[in-house]
Amino acid sequence: MDRPVGVTFPGVVVNGVIKTAANVDRSWIGVDAAQLFGGATVLNDADAAGLAEVRFGEGRDRTGTILVLTFGTGIGSALFVDGQLVPTPSWGTWSSTARRPSTTPPTGPARSTT
Repeated sequence: MDRPVGVTFPGVVVNGVIKTAANVDRSWIGVDAAQLFGGATVLNDADAAGLAEVRFGEGRDRTGTILVLTFGTGIGSALFVDGQLVPTPSWGTWSSTARRPSTTPPTGPARSTT
């Protein structure tokens, strides 16, 4: 008997393709996991947890904003607005230095103020 199959992955997944692999081997990056798993629906693990929470858990029949956080080898998140999953970046793959504003003044030719 054929039934729908879902596969979750601990990284960014876009249209079934793995885009990041922070806690698993980097060889997963670029893999079409949907194709690899015979047409299964493949999505981020935190998104899957969030979808379950919104459909069956505390988020059921609620409107507004719902944020689901998952904690494991990393921190995952799923954001919903009025029941719709909002695509979010993988917070765990961001570099803390990438978000830090520069305290060094820009260099280059001096500009005249007159």
